Amino acid sequence: MTAPAAAAAPVLDVRNLHTSFRRGRGVIKIVRGVSFRVGRSASVGLVGESGSGKSLTALSVMGLIEKPGFIAEGQILLNGRDLVGMPAAELSKIQGRELAMVFQEPTAALNPLYHVGKQVAEAIRAHQDVSQADALDQARKLFELVGIADAGHVLRQYPHQLSGGMCQRVTIATALANEPGLLILDEPTTALDTTIQAQILDVVGELRTRLETAIVFVSHDISVVAEMCDELVVMYGGQVMESGRMDLVIGSPKHPYTQGLIGSALSVSGGSGRLESIPGEVPDPQGMPPGCPFAPRCSHAMPQCATAPPLAALPDGRTVACWLY
Repeated sequence: MTAPAAAAAPVLDVRNLHTSFRRGRGVIKIVRGVSFRVGRSASVGLVGESGSGKSLTALSVMGLIEKPGFIAEGQILLNGRDLVGMPAAELSKIQGRELAMVFQEPTAALNPLYHVGKQVAEAIRAHQDVSQADALDQARKLFELVGIADAGHVLRQYPHQLSGGMCQRVTIATALANEPGLLILDEPTTALDTTIQAQILDVVGELRTRLETAIVFVSHDISVVAEMCDELVVMYGGQVMESGRMDLVIGSPKHPYTQGLIGSALSVSGGSGRLESIPGEVPDPQGMPPGCPFAPRCSHAMPQCATAPPLAALPDGRTVACWLY
């Protein structure tokens, strides 16, 4: 791994984030007090099962929470400026310019009615005072940057004429169009086959090194995150269960949930050939158990777990929310 997260001046500093949804007269809490930092040129992975709150955390950072959703509490500091409560007009100038996002399903992110080159050019012209011709030329260079062969030809193609992997490269090129300091990738390889997944991950790694872009990588697959990131944030029930340097968390996981995730991923569990599974299911946000949300599935659960454990700092610099520590 390269470029460890800078502690002094992070690009992104998420502090005690709470994101909720109104339903009838009630409020459903989805993201519950999440905090993490991303240094310049660093890569932080948000990992957890579906329903853990990691994607909603990413959407909160992007300012893409729509009603009835809302950020109830916390700060999202991008280069020191709080995005929470920022006027929509001001936020729109930042989205795509200073931070950008690549979504899980690339074809859904592209307009089927327009050439992909035009779509990237529009993203460029939204933030730069350049002509259409110059924007298209920049789009061609971006296509080359993300490894698209015959970029000039691909510019004139529609999304349905491209493979899933090619569409994902186009969406990455779009996200990089204005050289954002922070790039969020939400399950960017889930819909792709294994070979294309590896190619996309290689592209992201090369771009991070070349452009010094800070990255938040969201995935349910801890083996992918382990390959891509410097630091790890393990989420469950909308909360941070464990966080810290990747080698420490993978090498000696503390939280029972982290241990379960690693045990279920052969490539990071020692390659014994036997995969473990975590019993039970992620709880519904409307029926979240009191105390530790993982307690109903945890083999180490004890009466004290009925009270929520604090996120404790360990001597090695990581944090863990578990009464065992």
